[in-house]
Amino acid sequence: MPILRALARITSSGTLIPVLDGLRFVAIFSVVFYHLAESLRAKSPFVSRQTARESWLFAVLDKGNCGVELFFIISGFILALPFVQHYLAGRQPVVLSKYYRRRVTRLVPPYLCNLAVAFVIQIATGHGTASSLWPHLLASAGYVHNVAYGGMSLINGVAWSLEVEVQFYVLAPLMARVFAIRKAALRRGLLASAVVILAAVKSAALAAGFQSDFWHGTIAWHLDLFLAGFLLADLYVSDWRRASAGAWHWDVVGVLGWAGVLAVQFHPSAAAWSALPAMVAYAGTFRGKLLNRLFSNPWCVTIGGMCYTIYLYHFFIIAGMAHATFGIPAGAGFAGNFLLQAALICPPVIAISAVLFLLFEKPFMKPGALRAPQPATGTA
Repeated sequence: MPILRALARITSSGTLIPVLDGLRFVAIFSVVFYHLAESLRAKSPFVSRQTARESWLFAVLDKGNCGVELFFIISGFILALPFVQHYLAGRQPVVLSKYYRRRVTRLVPPYLCNLAVAFVIQIATGHGTASSLWPHLLASAGYVHNVAYGGMSLINGVAWSLEVEVQFYVLAPLMARVFAIRKAALRRGLLASAVVILAAVKSAALAAGFQSDFWHGTIAWHLDLFLAGFLLADLYVSDWRRASAGAWHWDVVGVLGWAGVLAVQFHPSAAAWSALPAMVAYAGTFRGKLLNRLFSNPWCVTIGGMCYTIYLYHFFIIAGMAHATFGIPAGAGFAGNFLLQAALICPPVIAISAVLFLLFEKPFMKPGALRAPQPATGTA
């Protein structure tokens, strides 16, 4: 379809793994539904906090912030992939200057555009003045708001996870040295052990009542998730690409994994272990017959490919739409009101994000997008 071709994501390698964008689709709409549910509980005249608390649907949607963790695993997978291909499949080594340049040219311009838009919105809606928000804008633009202020950005609250991602981008080439270990059992054992140990430390800290916005906004707190992506990339390059896909038993494994991802969210110390069921879910999705087909649906792939733009703008779109739609009643229960609002708000979230994607993100997906044009050579 022309619209899907126009919105298709451009990869640096030119190779697209459709199921990966399908996973992005699930991650981004977990976050979108989470913020929509929270906004509905806080602002709808037809949904009281008590009504929301009594709703099983709200209980599920309220765990949708785990979508960020799903993104971290995907980032670990994607960043590890070229290093795994070099060490384990004999591909060309990763040139670090190109690696870092690609991260900057691909991700920073859309982010700065978003911060400029968000800065204006925050001032226009009375959430601060230019003088009071200016330092926060600078800190956010430098990906150091959490370090400087110990909390989420006042310009765009969801940017905290991008600061964590940047910390990972810097460290990933060093961490990828693990793939130089030739023995698969030792290499994977080290990665799996690191995931388990880091998750155990988080779980123990949460069980002891540890809470820190600062540490939550650092790579240290989320390292197990990125390493889970490393381990999945190892399996993908070494085993999954050579073995036949589409086995039904992997669908069962995947469904159990996805159920586990949700189940652990209902207790903080258990949620610290989310990397483990998520790895099972991802493995089942990659290898399963039905799940792979489902997650590779062209619409899911296309929308998932726009997840960066959707993530940056969805909260503002929801807030803007809420003024027009939250006054439309759908009974006294949470579920009916949420389903109505999702039907009214999600299409504009996708449509507006698609336009913003074409304007501010896709142009920077092309390798060398910010490179100065080379002078023409040759004879006339």
